[in-house]
Amino acid sequence: RAIEDVYVACDAAIGRIFAAAPRGARIVLLAMHGMGPNPGWNENVAPLLALAAGEGEARSSGLRDLMRHLHQSPAVRRVTQRVPRLLQEKLTPLWTRRAHDWSRTRFLPLPSDVNAYIRLNLIGRESAGVVPPGAQADQLLAELARGFLELEDLATGAPICRGVELIDAVAGADAPMRHVLPDLVALWGDQPYQGSIGVRRPGIGERRWSRVRRLVSGRAGNHRPDGWLIANGPGIEAGRDLGRVAAIDAVATFAEWLGTARPELLDGRPIAGLRADASTAAPATV
Repeated sequence: RAIEDVYVACDAAIGRIFAAAPRGARIVLLAMHGMGPNPGWNENVAPLLALAAGEGEARSSGLRDLMRHLHQSPAVRRVTQRVPRLLQEKLTPLWTRRAHDWSRTRFLPLPSDVNAYIRLNLIGRESAGVVPPGAQADQLLAELARGFLELEDLATGAPICRGVELIDAVAGADAPMRHVLPDLVALWGDQPYQGSIGVRRPGIGERRWSRVRRLVSGRAGNHRPDGWLIANGPGIEAGRDLGRVAAIDAVATFAEWLGTARPELLDGRPIAGLRADASTAAPATV
């Protein structure tokens, strides 16, 4: 009953906040994301990236592969999570510096959670970059994007990716922290890694493995893109469905309610059904 008990406790806490709010206050409950089954593909990105790149078989490099597997293992993660952050920051380069043959590495997967983050080994940005920026980098990203979208589960033939995002198209090439972001994000679909026996890319090759029964991370669930929002207060129509809105729009809405200037770099816009200049009707109930 642990999960149920947590929900009951949260509900009671929200009730206390609601009761303590002044008359006429606007109250919003929201979750920036939802929860659902964990697709699990992030636990085996290397062979998927090799297929997406048209390499068929992921290259084995002996000690480098061992170092990567150790770094990703639950046991090592449990140890590293218990050391101070400053020490973690010093240890991480030791794990990763020799995890690749940088003279031959054009791209690599970054540690990530929900989706796969792929970064190019770009000349001028990385200390041992080999990929020229510009047209060659763009062509390589296009090839990787096409490759990820063509990956199919061996047993079902279903695609394992629902889409691919290029970071320059999402955040912009001039984003303030662009230099630390991945270059490509592969968005996994609903086809689960658990139960999979391998993946193919038609015309390129396939990778097989023993049927996956349980994820190494032990995480059966994970974050999902769709969250939720409910609101109550003056000018908010009871029972109105706001439709699909972006989470960043909630930030813009709160800024408007507080009468503060919307940050220049904020892409969000106030949600139409929650505008501060809405009619000042009696507080609505949700």
